[in-house]
Amino acid sequence: MLVSITLIGAALGIAAAQPVLTRSTPRALRTDAEVYAVFDNSRSMEARRLGSPSRFQRAKKVADRVRAELPDVPFGVASFAIFVLPHLFPTGDPAVFDAVVRDAVRIGSPPSPNVFAPNERTTDLSAISSLADAYFDHSATRRLVIVFTDGESNKFFPGDVGIAFHHPLIHSILVHVWDPRERIYLQGGKPDPGYRPDPSSRSQLDALATATHGAVFSDRSVGAIVRRARDDLGSGPVQHLAPEPGRTPLAPWVLGMAFVPLAFILRRRNL
Repeated sequence: MLVSITLIGAALGIAAAQPVLTRSTPRALRTDAEVYAVFDNSRSMEARRLGSPSRFQRAKKVADRVRAELPDVPFGVASFAIFVLPHLFPTGDPAVFDAVVRDAVRIGSPPSPNVFAPNERTTDLSAISSLADAYFDHSATRRLVIVFTDGESNKFFPGDVGIAFHHPLIHSILVHVWDPRERIYLQGGKPDPGYRPDPSSRSQLDALATATHGAVFSDRSVGAIVRRARDDLGSGPVQHLAPEPGRTPLAPWVLGMAFVPLAFILRRRNL
């Protein structure tokens, strides 16, 4: 028992010193590739099944997972309804990307011009053609746009986007965040009578993918999205960056070890 008490005291003393395990993770960043995660921020992206995350929330989660699987590629962030707004130009810092997606990208922000009736759609998928103008750095020869949308758009001409994405070449991945059972819920939990999911949304995205030589995936197909992104980006030159420092506090683990001799003492005393 004396040994157990000694071990407990030693563990508490070590934990009080707040020991930390330091490490450094090597980092490399592609110099020829850039990706934009582009979010549809129209009101229909609020649709959800009761008690489940909204389309918008699911889109953000998928974007974070895809970004984590491509750590060596700079990622930017933009959103759109009838025009594209850049929130973040491509960066290799995953923490900045996560913070912008979490805090800056919001439904209806910025608000669309007040030219629509209350229940009329405000999404125009052709808006993403503007990404070809000046959003990518001139050094990025491998360009990829990953669009997170429910595909419920006003009439648009996919060919216009295809032309814009052709010179210079921009690859596209369209993530269909949609379910026919989803509704927009008003305050009090009642479904919005003015909204119904559009079953033609997938065909609109298929047409856009054909025009841009891209591909459409469900938001549940993260693995397939990542594989397609890797295929589109290929391989290229990298810049080796300073290792990223990391710190892991050890005090919680040491305190956990103190419970082993404590349990022995309690058992011996029949407590």
